[in-house]
Parts: sequence; C-alpha cells; structure tokens
Amino acid sequence: MLLLDLLRTSFQVYSLKCYQCRSSIENCLLPVHRSSLNCKETFACFSATAHDRGESILGCLPKPFCEIESKRCEDGRNTYSRNCSIKCCTEELCNAEKSCEAGLDIGIVLDKSLSVKQQNLQNVILNLRDLINKSNPAPAADHFGLITFHNQPTLAFDFKDSTFYNKTALLNRIGQEPIAMKRWTRIDMALDMANRTLFSSQGGHRPGKRSLMVVFTDGVQAPKGGEKLQAFVDKLIKDLEQKGVFVIVVSISSPTNTQVLGHIAGPSGKVINGNALEGTILDKKKDFGVC
Repeated sequence: MLLLDLLRTSFQVYSLKCYQCRSSIENCLLPVHRSSLNCKETFACFSATAHDRGESILGCLPKPFCEIESKRCEDGRNTYSRNCSIKCCTEELCNAEKSCEAGLDIGIVLDKSLSVKQQNLQNVILNLRDLINKSNPAPAADHFGLITFHNQPTLAFDFKDSTFYNKTALLNRIGQEPIAMKRWTRIDMALDMANRTLFSSQGGHRPGKRSLMVVFTDGVQAPKGGEKLQAFVDKLIKDLEQKGVFVIVVSISSPTNTQVLGHIAGPSGKVINGNALEGTILDKKKDFGVC
C-alpha cells in the first residue's frame, strides 16, 4: 500500500455533523433518543422512514446514494420497506425532524358540496374555530391556508397571507366563511390545488416547519373518477408526503366513501370520524404522528 493511501485511511476528513438514531418514528423525533456523529466530507446527513414498519433511521450516507435510495423508495423497490421515504441534506445537524412547537403550516381543505349537507358544514366551521383556538398563529409560529371546493376549488388564503398570523383575524375569517353549497365534488382538483398552490413556495410553504393538511369531506367524488381518480390521488398524496406534509382526513357526513378517504390519507396519514372526534386535531397531533 502506498504511503498516501495509508494516510487517507488513517486520517479521514470529517466535515459534517449529523444526528444518528435507529428506532421507532416517535423515538427518533425526540432529542433524548438522538446522538450525533461526524461524517466524511463526501457524505450527507439523511433521515429514512419506513412508514409500514413504524421505524426511522438517522445518520450519514454517501451523497451519490441519496438520489438512488430515494428513487428506490418512491418506486417501492426498497428491500427494507415498500413504503418509505429518504431525505438528505448537507447542513450541520439538518436531519432532525422539526418540532411542532416551532410552528406548523396547516392547510385546510374544506368540502362545500351538497352531499355534505348544511348542518355538517356548520359543524365543521365550529371545529375549525376550536382548532384555531388551540393553535398559535404568528409570523414565526403557525401559519394557516384554506381551500374550499365543490364543482371547483377556491383558494381562500394561503400561508404567506400575513393578515392571518393573528388569531383574532383568523377566527373572524373562518366565522365568516359562507355556507353556500353547490352540486358536484371535485376532490381531485382541490388536492391538486393544495399540492401546487398551497404547499409550495408560491403559497408560502416553509420546508423547515412541520406541515399538516386536514381534509374535511365525505369522500363522494362527483362525477366519479374510478381507477383514474385513485391513481391521480395516490400520486398527489405521494408528492405531498415527499414535501413532508402529514395528511388527516376528517369524515364529515354519512354515508361516506371510505375507500376514497383512505386514498386521500395515503399510507402514512389518518382517517378520523368527525362526529366521534374527541378534542381537537392539535390535541392529538402526537397520537396521529404529526409530531
């Protein structure tokens, strides 16, 4: 072995500090379960989540492998988990999950089609006020965005609208939401708007914050989309998951299309019955896996 080779193996260049953890998703979210390690200059920090196994891994990964492994997760070809995600970054200690206490981006997607029924919509408005009262709207804390939909989606306001970094202003706006309802339910168009317009730099989405999308609907798409709708929704939810958006679907009417609700939530999201929900979504954010 040449002297230069020996020196290279003996004195590795370390230039990046990363968190390390191999445990359940919940444990790796908590600082007490994380330690740090020094990574070689050719490495990146990474966080890998096996959603179907409920496990997380934090550590270092050679930079060229980041894109490869991320693609394997996206295509479902990863041998460790068929439902996984991998994120890489190159700043010191950048692979730790962000805390909800540091602020959330909360996107509300509200179904206002006739199938939901007026009384159910009024109940949702009350639930939203409860949700806001439990939150902390502020420039550096919680930001809200609202999309309503029936035969087409409407962006009421997005995350960058500083008018609603104030709890009183936000409560007043939600309280003034019209109860007007129309035929047809374009869930697909509403989710597409959420992905492209709300959870985007254009909409003021902050990648460094935890993100939550709450969809209030009965899941009754009209006109029906069949397998094409399912494939379209699955792709949208995968895009949102890759942006770090956790999805909660709240069933707000009866009967509901439980199959569509499940597709909207995706493999790592949650479907809950709005009538049976005790407390608010923010009270249960840890139980749901948001934080």
